[in-house]
Amino acid sequence: MGDDRIHDALLAWVRNGRFLPGSRLPSLRTICALVKCTRHGAQQAVLALERDGLLVRRSPRVFTVAGHAPAPGELDRTLVVFANVHAMRPHVADPARARYTGGTPSALAGIEAAARAAGLTVNVFPPDPATLGRFAVIEKLRPFAWLFLNDIYGRDSGRRLLAAAQRSARPTAVWADSLLPDELAALPCDAVLADHRASAALLVDHLAARGCRRLLPIVLPGAEQAGGRDFAGVWMVERLAGYHEGARRAGIALLDPLPFLGRRYTVRRDLFDEGCMALAGVMAPALLADPPADGLLAPEDGTATALACAARRLGRELPVAGFDATWHDRAEAAWGPPPVASIDQQWGAIGAALVELVRQRSAQPRGGARQVRVPGLLTRPDEPRTNPMSGSQLAVASALVRKTLGLGLER
Repeated sequence: MGDDRIHDALLAWVRNGRFLPGSRLPSLRTICALVKCTRHGAQQAVLALERDGLLVRRSPRVFTVAGHAPAPGELDRTLVVFANVHAMRPHVADPARARYTGGTPSALAGIEAAARAAGLTVNVFPPDPATLGRFAVIEKLRPFAWLFLNDIYGRDSGRRLLAAAQRSARPTAVWADSLLPDELAALPCDAVLADHRASAALLVDHLAARGCRRLLPIVLPGAEQAGGRDFAGVWMVERLAGYHEGARRAGIALLDPLPFLGRRYTVRRDLFDEGCMALAGVMAPALLADPPADGLLAPEDGTATALACAARRLGRELPVAGFDATWHDRAEAAWGPPPVASIDQQWGAIGAALVELVRQRSAQPRGGARQVRVPGLLTRPDEPRTNPMSGSQLAVASALVRKTLGLGLER
């Protein structure tokens, strides 16, 4: 690892709060183990951060992070977010060629945009046992509020972090899509959920408007089991209900769902062709029937790519609609862009709604826990996709939050 990459890694940890103001920097041996580098490279990166004023030398071998914890009674303007940062992948910088990589990065983009508008800063921590072990140190930041993203509450360390956050008496909000109904009912704090049912019905409306009369939904395995969290969980069940609702409303046929068994093919590009062939075999009876399916509903991020290519292997060019649709560069080079309509701004709106909820709770601490469902926003195939990190994220999120909460994000 080059010196600049070591420097960037340490700088990111300082900025996102992994190393808190006033805390001691780990030893060079520990840094080498964390970033897989040489002792010389780690030493040069630490000295560069000292020159930049981000580290303070306390002794020849001891450095601390510049700054200090707020004085007693002082309220920091910091949002502490617990998110599965290990699952995040970088976005493409060009908004016209953005690739969506799941809900967490987009939700964080919505949080960051809304926080900037409100004059707040954001610190992100992974919900792992190490974070739990230093929660008392993190709490010294005296955060404005605590935010928990999606699957965090389903983990043991996430539950314990939530309990610790509740004891701090600061506003707390959870993105609660992954909770089961009984868990959601027992949630002790405010929550934001995606309105999967309404968004799924919106996708069906779009395909019906394009003349589709027989839609084939592809679902993740386990979607028919509403009692479990594996694979699909409750959100996929809600989407299926929305598909049926939209089909009834439009007077069109919804075929029996097929399981999407090639999830790994959307990640392993070397297996992409193999995955398309496997999917084509599963979809063939519905796509080659008389009458055939004439529209596809994709279950999640990345799957629209494989579905469109599988249909083309069978000689069919079908419109696809889904959530956070991703089209890989390799597939685009081989097949051209897919005919996809996508609910791809919902997660950013969820992040912005989390910020608005804790702002409201800070102003009015009393009252029972609130649960807000955020509707989706459809992006059509002929519209440019908006990079989740762009300035338009807040505008989209703000419009949805105003519709849902009756309040805007602007101060």
